[in-house]
Formats: sequence, structure tokens, C-alpha cells
Amino acid sequence: MSRNLLAIFSSDSWKLKKIEFKMKWIALFLVLGFGLTSCLNDDNRPVNVYYQYRPIDSVEIGAINGVMEVTEIKTYFTASDSCEGFFDYDYSAMGPIRKVALITSKVEGQNCAAEPFADYSVLRFRPASRGEYTFLFWKANDEDGYPVYFEKKIYIP
Repeated sequence: MSRNLLAIFSSDSWKLKKIEFKMKWIALFLVLGFGLTSCLNDDNRPVNVYYQYRPIDSVEIGAINGVMEVTEIKTYFTASDSCEGFFDYDYSAMGPIRKVALITSKVEGQNCAAEPFADYSVLRFRPASRGEYTFLFWKANDEDGYPVYFEKKIYIP
């Protein structure tokens, strides 16, 4: 009888130790989880990013390549400060006419040098056919709000 009683207590003791072991691991993971997330430097402040069109000041067309080959066109613009940089092009194609406007992104709330500076980005033009292409680069809107472009033509051999 004492053997059976000893077996019951020892099996319960083993189960308690197993549960205690699992609880220690769970507690350890919780402490590590809370500890690591409290060290993140996110301050719950939203980052404000603004996108805007920037006038293209000038362009420089590199070596003109053939059909299905890339011709690089450097587009120069003036960024308002060091927090502003190139984001993308607003590019539309209608037959041989290409309208190009430059879009920048600006992060607010950063320590930026407030001085405007000249910058550029490269437009990679890859024509599907031979012929003359007319590029209209956006430089401003007139007093009535209509876009004003300057024109460059290239011939793809």
C-alpha cells in the first residue's frame, strides 16, 4: 500500500515539475518580449511624407541608342532642402509624344539643411520602334493653371 501511495505522489510531483518548467519558459519569453519591444525607438510619432511636382530645370540626353535599347536622359531639378529628393516620374506616352514631370518626396520633421540645391535623376527611355520622339518636360504652370513644357526631340535609328 505504501508503494502505491508513493507512486501517486511521485507522479504528481513529476507533473508539477513539468508544469513549473513550462511556466518558467513562458515567463522568460514574456519578459524578453516586453523588454525588447520597450527598447524600440518609435515614439509613436507619424512620419509625414509629402509628394510634389518639381519643375525640370534642364535635361541632358546621353548617347542615343537603337530600338529596345536604353537611352539615358538626365533631368535636373532644384530641391528645396536636404529632406527633399527624387521620388518618381509622371510619364505619359501618346504615340511619339512623351510628357514627363518630376515628383519629389519630402520628409517633414527631420533635421534638414534649409538651403536649396541642384539635383538630378536619370530617365531611362527604351523605345519600341524607330523614329522621332518628342519629349515635353514640365517646367511650371502658367497663371491660368495650365502646364508649361519645354521640348526636346530625339531620333531613334
